[in-house]
Amino acid sequence: MVFHVSIDVIVGAGDVTGADLHIVAGDSISGTVTKASDGNVITDVEVIVVAFDTTDGSFYNSTTASAVDGTYVIPNLPTGTYRILVKAQGYTEKWYGGAAYDDATNMSPGTENVDFALVTP
Repeated sequence: MVFHVSIDVIVGAGDVTGADLHIVAGDSISGTVTKASDGNVITDVEVIVVAFDTTDGSFYNSTTASAVDGTYVIPNLPTGTYRILVKAQGYTEKWYGGAAYDDATNMSPGTENVDFALVTP
């Protein structure tokens, strides 16, 4: 696991002291992606699962794909509230708990069983 962290420090003529850095790994949101028609996991196409931060509606840079068993994990999400969207080629994209971003279900990192059953258009 790689973390990229930066901190602004004002540097004067002397040594810099008192600049402590605390790294806290985020928690995850996870679930399974299946076909609505038969309940089988989607293994024949790439499934993209994305998280959107609800504080400002922006995309959170944590995109993942489902595994062979249909499961996915969006790791290292900072504390906050998210809405999850699943996209897969050949299937209608789906928000968790709603038809669009505005009515999707809010969830926090640490949530499991955020499952999707996708349909073909």
